[in-house]
Amino acid sequence: TFGGRILNAMKGRPWQRRNPLGMGHLGDYYSENMVQTGVYTVRFVHNDWLQIGLDAGWIPMAAYPAAVIGCMISRQLSACKKWMLAVIFLHGLLDYDLAYSAVLCLVIVIMDDVQWTQKGAEMQFALKKTQLAAGAVFGILLGTYLAVPFAAEYAMAYDFAASVYPWHTEANLRRMSESEDIDEVERLAERVLKQNDTCALAYYALAYAAYWRDDYEQVISWQRQAIARDYFNYEEYVSYAAMLYDGILYGSDEAVRSQCREELMNIPALLEEAKGRLSALGSRILDQPELEVDERLQELLTVL
Repeated sequence: TFGGRILNAMKGRPWQRRNPLGMGHLGDYYSENMVQTGVYTVRFVHNDWLQIGLDAGWIPMAAYPAAVIGCMISRQLSACKKWMLAVIFLHGLLDYDLAYSAVLCLVIVIMDDVQWTQKGAEMQFALKKTQLAAGAVFGILLGTYLAVPFAAEYAMAYDFAASVYPWHTEANLRRMSESEDIDEVERLAERVLKQNDTCALAYYALAYAAYWRDDYEQVISWQRQAIARDYFNYEEYVSYAAMLYDGILYGSDEAVRSQCREELMNIPALLEEAKGRLSALGSRILDQPELEVDERLQELLTVL
């Protein structure tokens, strides 16, 4: 998986350049299929330094190695602690170590041994007890409000998680996938896309909803946008071809049937375009995209 980890780290660079303030928690995860050059999908980049930049932006990304370097040249840390910090930092360039609370706390404890003020300077805070109490209460309430929906999602209580925090993308996607109400599926998909227009799953949901209503023009529109954000997913090409096949047979008028026929003819070209996105490194890792026309797709293409 070494090549895959390098590939996954490289795909994060375009998003870092475009988002100097970061993309927030899991922002790059929902966007990575748009810039993939190989089949390697993970929730976090296998690189602590890059992940900090993707989540929080350029300033924290620069501050982390600066703090590590400051610790390494400090005379206040023992050689043992410097070795520990160096190993954690270097290993973190190939894995997401700071995702583990124990590792993160260890880094904080080591860095805490360094005096981060200039010689003779001290930082003093003159806060009243009421201000400290108000700040503490606000922090506790905010932390609780954010912790509850994530805990509920972990416990698979997705409706409760979304009711507490309506912008919870993971919970809304779960609800969308499990719902049997087509109106609710559309509503949840549209809500997700308002927050994150790179989420391919929401576009797929809207395409299937349009298919259920025999609106093949919308099927083409939504499925095209979904494939543009998930072009290595061969199963969706097959599903798309099956919907277009039905459109050719049952379309409302000749214009719709003709449009479905043209789009079905274009699917092999879409597969070729996806092949062109595969990089040299992406072609060397274990997982490879399936982008050759198989018997299922060929059978659907014979209608032409």
